[in-house]
Amino acid sequence: MHKDFFSESVKSTIKNIIEEASGNEVFFVGSFSREKVIEDVQVVARGNDYSVPAVIESASPGDVVIHNHPSGNLTPSNQDIQIASVFGNQGVGFLIVDNNASQVYVVVEPFFEREIELLDIEETKTALLPKGKVAEVMGDKYELRDEQLHMLESVTTSFNDNLISLVEAGTGTGKTLSYLVPAINWALKNEERVVISTNTINLQEQLIDKDIPLLYNAFDDDFNYSLVKGMRNYLCLLRTETIQEGLFEMADDDEVGSIDDILEWAKVTEDGSLSDLSFTPSDSVWEKVSAESDSCLRARCPYYSRCFFYKSRREIASSQLLIVNHHLLFSDLAIKSASESSDAGILPPFKRVIFDEAHHLNDAATSH
Repeated sequence: MHKDFFSESVKSTIKNIIEEASGNEVFFVGSFSREKVIEDVQVVARGNDYSVPAVIESASPGDVVIHNHPSGNLTPSNQDIQIASVFGNQGVGFLIVDNNASQVYVVVEPFFEREIELLDIEETKTALLPKGKVAEVMGDKYELRDEQLHMLESVTTSFNDNLISLVEAGTGTGKTLSYLVPAINWALKNEERVVISTNTINLQEQLIDKDIPLLYNAFDDDFNYSLVKGMRNYLCLLRTETIQEGLFEMADDDEVGSIDDILEWAKVTEDGSLSDLSFTPSDSVWEKVSAESDSCLRARCPYYSRCFFYKSRREIASSQLLIVNHHLLFSDLAIKSASESSDAGILPPFKRVIFDEAHHLNDAATSH
């Protein structure tokens, strides 16, 4: 039992539509009013007394997917959990109701728009001042830099006023901390993820291994951050199973040793990404075992709950900071612009992005 999300008219609508479906399972998509009450629902699928096809592209961020359990037992099944995780990654809530819509089990909480909380520029600057948290963590390595503070002010103003800033920062400015401090503050205050896009792996590694952990230790509130990699960077468990079951004959003799090593690594890796592998396989070898969107079965895959790629996507969904490269970001935008769903794509919904190494944007954008 949970708080009552439904207006009385929606309760009646859900009950009547389920009755018309002979009490079988029905999938609805609901939208919220400003008062955070569901005042409208649309039917997207009907099933039998124990299952229903899930239409993944049927809901937009901020919506909620609702379906009934005819038995009255609202405990989510394994399939419910898998489908709910897909919707949750897209910013869509997931509810299970009884046939009368009088009882509700919340699998994924609805995502509500929050009122924006602006950053106090002077307060944000204190993190980089001599007696601030960053100085405390850095100790003797700390250095006060006026240009760094000027850049922080510019970035903070852009966040507050929803503006575009173009900043040219010379070597030694400390530009990453200048934009990370307001970005993290914004993400924490407004529960809104911020994307940091770079051109080079070296800068990504600096952010993930050095700069962000430094600020993680300096901030009072915990925050999550993730390095986002494309699908082909991850091992596909279904494809490795296929290779083990007799497709070794498709491999050249000089590839068999590498494939054997990858299969052994697959048994112990927790990350499942190419960067976690102790050697660099040839492109032809990695293509035989890596995940790819065209062949991915998604929630229908028997390995979906263990999938390295979707595990990373679940972690990304709960991260306030996403570190990506320019090409991945523009791939995401290209997919979204070509899709009927504006939030389909590689990345979960986001509203603010910081381009570091922005002088490479022309090449990345035009290639997509």
